[in-house]
Amino acid sequence: MFSKLLFAALMVFALSSANAWGGSLQGKVTGVKNPSQVVVYIKEAQGTFAAPTDHAVLDQKNKTYVPHVLPVLAGTTVDILNSDQELHNVNSPVGPTKFNVAMPVFKKKIEQVFDKVGVHPLICNVHPEMSAFLLVLQNPHFTMPAADGSFKIPSVPDGSYTLEAWDERKKVKSVRVTVAGATTADIAF
Repeated sequence: MFSKLLFAALMVFALSSANAWGGSLQGKVTGVKNPSQVVVYIKEAQGTFAAPTDHAVLDQKNKTYVPHVLPVLAGTTVDILNSDQELHNVNSPVGPTKFNVAMPVFKKKIEQVFDKVGVHPLICNVHPEMSAFLLVLQNPHFTMPAADGSFKIPSVPDGSYTLEAWDERKKVKSVRVTVAGATTADIAF
């Protein structure tokens, strides 16, 4: 069901710190049904970023993908699990990485590398009520807000960036921010 709520505002504060990593971005996402399902991220940062050695995990429990939204750095291996005692099918029919894999009861895990930046919607053809979203991001500067919408992205190098907020029911909203000293930016949707 699509929410009729609009993003009301995204408050961003760039706080400088004395270390070489620059500062942090913090703020609040409001006006959405579930702020903890929003992904806030820096769209593009200079440099190359190694994928983590630890795998991310997406599980299928009680005919639900857990978590429903999963942001990862490009190159991350995601372990897709089947914790249910029934057939599932993991299908990414659109997006940068398309695949379609059956997960019968005996197949409890598949490993999928997500190396193409973008939104990867996932469905289960056996259970059409099941859906999830993987956001594959260019850099490690991302987070998901707390239930009250507050968020913080630490250790952001000084510089100017496009900060984006993604929600499955809304368009991506972006704002330009500069990390160096104290800066405030507001976004109205």
